[in-house]
Amino acid sequence: MKLSKIYSNKPFKNIEFNLEQDKLNVIVGSTLDKKDGADSHNLGKSKLLSVIDFLLLKQITKNFFLLKHPKKEGMRIPYYTNENEVDYRELDTLEIGNSIFEGYDFYLEILTNNNEYVTIKRSVNKHSKVSIRVRNEPSKGFLLHNDWDYQDVTVASTGKEVLNTLIGLDFSVATGTTFRKTINYSLRMQGDYDMTRNSIFQLSKFSAGAHIYWKPLVFALLGFEPEVIHRKYELDKEIEKLEELTKKLEKEFGVDINERDVLIGEIQFKEKEIEEFKVDLESLNYSKEDKKIINQLVGEIETEIAEKNSLLYRLKYDIDQLQKSLKDSFAFDKDRIERLFKEVGIYFPDQLSKSYDDLIDFNKKITVERNIQVKETLSEKQDEYTLVNKSLDELNKKKKKSVSLIQNTDSFSKYKQYNKKLNHLEIELSRLQAKLEALDQVKVKRQEIKETKGKELSNLVQKIDYIIEHTSSNNKYTKIRQTFAEIAKEITNYPAYLSVVKNNANNIDFVCKYDGSAKDEGNSYYKLLCIAFDLALHSYYSRESYFRFIFHDDAFANMSDTRRVSLLNTVREYSQKYNLQYIFSIIDDDIPSHGFDIDDSEIILRLDDKSSEGKLFYIEF
Repeated sequence: MKLSKIYSNKPFKNIEFNLEQDKLNVIVGSTLDKKDGADSHNLGKSKLLSVIDFLLLKQITKNFFLLKHPKKEGMRIPYYTNENEVDYRELDTLEIGNSIFEGYDFYLEILTNNNEYVTIKRSVNKHSKVSIRVRNEPSKGFLLHNDWDYQDVTVASTGKEVLNTLIGLDFSVATGTTFRKTINYSLRMQGDYDMTRNSIFQLSKFSAGAHIYWKPLVFALLGFEPEVIHRKYELDKEIEKLEELTKKLEKEFGVDINERDVLIGEIQFKEKEIEEFKVDLESLNYSKEDKKIINQLVGEIETEIAEKNSLLYRLKYDIDQLQKSLKDSFAFDKDRIERLFKEVGIYFPDQLSKSYDDLIDFNKKITVERNIQVKETLSEKQDEYTLVNKSLDELNKKKKKSVSLIQNTDSFSKYKQYNKKLNHLEIELSRLQAKLEALDQVKVKRQEIKETKGKELSNLVQKIDYIIEHTSSNNKYTKIRQTFAEIAKEITNYPAYLSVVKNNANNIDFVCKYDGSAKDEGNSYYKLLCIAFDLALHSYYSRESYFRFIFHDDAFANMSDTRRVSLLNTVREYSQKYNLQYIFSIIDDDIPSHGFDIDDSEIILRLDDKSSEGKLFYIEF
């Protein structure tokens, strides 16, 4: 699959891509207004890649650039005249706040591996819909088609299914995935060179998700069976959920697997107690329960009431002392001291007066700090007093109720009271039985983790070990990493080696060892490894139905001219050898003066910041 053309119904730098095997596709940006600190990234070259991704059915949110930039007061809006030239009009005040790209329809024509030309239309206003047409020949010019084989179908379902079938990647068929899974190894955006992720394989779209969303995919691309590590990640998640459930049950019911027998003993005792209580209740024999209540009154309630009263007394005493302490203030009468000195005829020196003043200030500060602490302690004591007093009231009510029950001679009334107690005993038994049931669930889950899941986990780890030990038998993996090492050496003079290893969690990691990394600065070498991987991947898959294009944004930035020339020669060599459509953007300041041979016919787009007319959308935003 290659890109044929991209265009719009509104002002946009329409592009026809080179499809020839011996031609590159170059987007050149010029920052002319350097005095004002112009930013080369505002030209729109990176946005072009995003529009292509959009037309290849990327799911977008409200933060996507086509939706999030509103029209602002004073903005000049571009439009096509009847002569199909670009002109500008003043923004209508009623339009302020709407998206700059309101009303934009974008078209992308692609050439499939079956030599069919597929045109995709997607609108900003109806971005959840897509229209698709299929023809045996390319369109003439930039036609705004009205006839569609699939019109306004849903992007997320029918649109992806139709386009996936039309593009027809062998890899997608073999793995049961859509073309969207691997598209970004053909559309490397600037975020896809991010060294902080420390993985040339992990694209920016995978950065927020779990490893299960991209590692099995890369594993499959390298020729391995992805089901093994996919299942390993699934199993890790299942075990994690089981462990979370056991912890939740343990916390919710307060169970401990080692206390199961103790809990059974409590249940047995409670069952016997209920059985005996029912017998007495049915025979209207309350003497045994009356004795229990009397023993409880004497042995428990009265003792607790006495303890609470004693505690209340101490708290009341503490509160009174603290309140008194707050009322007492530091008192020192310096005038009285001075008069006393005069009465006995002794001179009261200024230095002594100053010392007394300092003493007074110091004591005032100490008093303020002390009072803060006293107030905090007082508040705590008062809160405690309130709680104890409330608890004491409840105990006295309980005592009164128990005494009333003992003194009650009405059998029917006593029956109702003791029947309530029976209900409480049965509720307590149910609670203990639920606790035992929860404990048994914990035991079952732990057994499942240990035996069923543990056995499967062990088998998977053994399979992963076997795969790693026998990578040399994987022909696809061998070819891709040989090509990767060759490309890296051609560009940088040092080979780079891909490897598959097992990490501490017994999962797969992809590692790239590069002998020359210590000799480079910044992220340039890391970007080159990303480019080398994409080239190696597409070179191998050129023998089957796969993407035939690679778009690398800012591929040549932040590197030496020698490295740029080597990179250009390498991508040209591999593009011609494997019939790949290579597209890249570059700032004219990054073009070396010698050895960087690009034909004018290979420059498919020029952008500049001289005015709005030089931007991708003929507007600044």
